[in-house]
Amino acid sequence: MNVFAYVWLLTNFLRTGLAVHTLDIYHTVEPNVYVNFGPYAYPVNTFYKWSGTNVTSANDIALWSYKFDTTSLALRAFAEYLQVDTFPPCVLYRGECHGDPGSEISPPTAFSMLDSLVTAFQNATAPAATAETAPSIPLRPQTMHLDANYEYYDRVHHYVAPKVFQSPLWRTCRALYYNPDVLSSVAAAAAANLASSRPRELQQNSISATVVDVCSMEYGGVRPYFCPTLWARFDHSCRPWKSNCVAIGRVSTHLTTRLGKLIDEYPNATIDLTIIEGSKGLDIHRGGRVFVGEAANDIVTLFRVRNCSPSSTLCETTIVDDYRYEGESFTTDILGWHTIVMLLRGAAQAYYWLRVVALYLGCYFAVAARRDKTERPGFFTRIRRAIVMCLKVPSQVIIYGSTFPLACYLIAHIIDAPLVYQFTAQKFSSFNGLFKLTLMELITVSSVQMRNVWVLAGAAHIIVRIATQRGWSPLHGIWGLPQFSIALISSITIVSQFRYISLRSMPIRSVQRIDMISRLHPPIEDMLNENGGSGKSTLGGVFLDLKAVCFSSLALFVVACTFSLVLRCVCRRIHVQFIFARSFSFVPLSAGVLWPTSSLAVSWRDDLFKFNRLERALTNYDVPPSIAQLESQQLEGPMNISTLDERSELAEATMYLMNITMLSDPIVYLSWRWYSSKTLLGYFRSSETKRVYLVPMVRTLARSDLSWAHFSCVRTVAADELTWAEIITCG
Repeated sequence: MNVFAYVWLLTNFLRTGLAVHTLDIYHTVEPNVYVNFGPYAYPVNTFYKWSGTNVTSANDIALWSYKFDTTSLALRAFAEYLQVDTFPPCVLYRGECHGDPGSEISPPTAFSMLDSLVTAFQNATAPAATAETAPSIPLRPQTMHLDANYEYYDRVHHYVAPKVFQSPLWRTCRALYYNPDVLSSVAAAAAANLASSRPRELQQNSISATVVDVCSMEYGGVRPYFCPTLWARFDHSCRPWKSNCVAIGRVSTHLTTRLGKLIDEYPNATIDLTIIEGSKGLDIHRGGRVFVGEAANDIVTLFRVRNCSPSSTLCETTIVDDYRYEGESFTTDILGWHTIVMLLRGAAQAYYWLRVVALYLGCYFAVAARRDKTERPGFFTRIRRAIVMCLKVPSQVIIYGSTFPLACYLIAHIIDAPLVYQFTAQKFSSFNGLFKLTLMELITVSSVQMRNVWVLAGAAHIIVRIATQRGWSPLHGIWGLPQFSIALISSITIVSQFRYISLRSMPIRSVQRIDMISRLHPPIEDMLNENGGSGKSTLGGVFLDLKAVCFSSLALFVVACTFSLVLRCVCRRIHVQFIFARSFSFVPLSAGVLWPTSSLAVSWRDDLFKFNRLERALTNYDVPPSIAQLESQQLEGPMNISTLDERSELAEATMYLMNITMLSDPIVYLSWRWYSSKTLLGYFRSSETKRVYLVPMVRTLARSDLSWAHFSCVRTVAADELTWAEIITCG
């Protein structure tokens, strides 16, 4: 286990890298703004109504497109606000659906949903017929604006603890309805102007013989939100080598082309257009130093081909075409922090390499030191013994005991955590809900998610530092986390980030109508959000770490306690001691003098679980209570150092190994060699055993539970004057 832990630690930079040094995998639409999803332009379906309920579709109709996909939010918001009863209750999250997100709905149902939605919107926004309504008023589309409050469940932790990991989400929705009269009248007016003065640039760019671009000011100055945005210019926001994406061009031009083809294909029918836009404003991810803002947009376009009777105003819809556009982008200044983050993680990684090498050298020179007149072991024997000694040192103490690399990793994580976690989340975002991870991607995602170990370890260091201040004595021991508890808690948070499609849910909780927002100027919140100002925020990064670690610790505690109780009932021969809340390590008197107490933020002797076979259960006779109590004390406290003369061999061996481990830390070693001239150590001789002990003088002067009546000081010496073989015996 120790070997695996060291390999995992020393190869960390190979799995996760040191820092984000480039964003070339994302397409840049403007400085510091990158496209991370899409953009996509795709036909969802085309529905044909032949007669009555005889409706067919060009493709299978996935429930995902109308209930679970983000592009369905604006559709469902208008359906709820306008109370369109043709939407099945299950689509609006008012009833149970039969099947998973990949199941299908019938063509008549989907056709009726979309047709009724457009009709309801048309009726709700139709201008009142009054005498003041004159042809001189510019023709414009009918519009409506909504704010939808919804919930988003997509990851495991969203379901396990929704109140902890979820925050209210809002989406601005806007619908524009272009009725046939508006389309034809604007086209006719444009054609008349074109006939009188035929400017070539207008003829080529915005006006055709049958329809005018929806982003033109000819529609009474009313334009969709996407008109001035860069993401809706696919020739700009798509990668140059994605020819199909680039060929879309501007969304408005693509719409105009599709509308013109329908008019040419069905010259005797009336055609209307409905544009439904959904926008999640710039969402700032807090929880780190770098600025990260994310924005998402989607467009649903519905063309209806209708047959109208010349003698009446009644029309029957025969074709409904559903076509969508969507894309996401993010803003960040991470590249400005690249050098700092790289130096921090690089220094931490290099320090750990040096730390492991120094540990081995400390063990080697301890083995090589001759303390008696026995024959000195050979070179290869010393190497083998040093390796064995190294492997006896708890790896978790090495990984989380050194303050310098821990601080470097923690600071680097605090700087870039919001963006790194955003990259992790993007691994699970995919078109139409279909995604896959390669083995290397899975390893990378898991390794990045486990960076929260530095947050937990940093908290443990602070707690140990505080707990070992005034009034503390090595005889009290040091509180620490059980070994492997940090890794286990962090591993649980990995599972929480994974996506399970069958759990996808996006119910709308409330819908409210709002006044029209002018897009001549961006919304105030967007203006405030520029350059990292205030605005809508999501607690991610380190805040997400804290929530995930706390909840994972609670979940681990509940599961482990349940497991312990069940195991005790099933197998009475095994006594299970669950060590979770705290674990004490007995330490030598050198702790806090020669090396920092925070080096034992992780317990030296206790794992998360301890399995002890009780002697009473293994024998056929009763064990006297006095013997049982003695055995219990030996199991609980083999490192008891309340008296120097009565220490066990195990206690002394562990004490020496602790000193070797802590003093071989490069910074601690340099502090001992260069800055310990004022640290006085004393050689004390026992009047009973005649043994000589090396003890820090400060431990003899301060109030202590040790009795010094039977000890006499032979001599004192500065700590930096001792050799390695001598200093490791201190305590």
